[in-house]
Amino acid sequence: MEPRLLMLYKPLTASHEYIEKKLLDLLRQEGRIISTRTWDASPDELMKELYAVHKDRPFFDSLWNLYSGKRLVTNVFEAGEDHKNPAKWIEHMRDDVIGYKDPIKAKPGSFRSFVYEVTGDSIERVNRENRPMDNGVHLSDSVETGIREGGIFFWDYILNPQIKKLFSNLEQALKEGSTAMKLVKRGEGIFFEERLLNALLKEKQIKPQELDSITSITENKGVLSISLGYDDENDNGNTIIAE
Repeated sequence: MEPRLLMLYKPLTASHEYIEKKLLDLLRQEGRIISTRTWDASPDELMKELYAVHKDRPFFDSLWNLYSGKRLVTNVFEAGEDHKNPAKWIEHMRDDVIGYKDPIKAKPGSFRSFVYEVTGDSIERVNRENRPMDNGVHLSDSVETGIREGGIFFWDYILNPQIKKLFSNLEQALKEGSTAMKLVKRGEGIFFEERLLNALLKEKQIKPQELDSITSITENKGVLSISLGYDDENDNGNTIIAE
């Protein structure tokens, strides 16, 4: 799997098509957006979770002045096949493509250098004027952080359409309090199917070699049934995961 990062368009980018277009033009040769969610107003609880590591920092409160009630876009960005070294790709993305957090110091040609051309804002200037800094975009700083941050916004998002076909009653499985959702919340990964399968493996409800043999998943009255099909017609399996 290619490395994936969470990218969050801050209000400046999410509300101006020409700024978003500039960002997309820069991203085009670096990889691909594999999922997107648009928020007409900032999802405050999710944003608090995203920035929890900064909760004791003096600028934490100013984040809510920046985000609260504003339009945001979140997506998961995946490296292109040409980028074989995840650490170097992330460094390149953060330094050369997105640019330094203070737009006035961002490399020429980077997205945040463009933001500086548009707004004239620097950290020094916004601090002097006592207003929050909008440098256009948030990007995860590592593969591990990308998984954690991506999971905040996409944990209930099914990326693989084949997974949807496996569920005989997907609507029931996606309900809050269902066994599937409880497993997903305990699992690791960005997307619903990654977290569900990870939890099943961690809790030894299913074996790694059985993953490709799943033929259907059913949620019924708190019991999750996973049917396994094999090439041998006389060999059938059914795994039951109770609440």
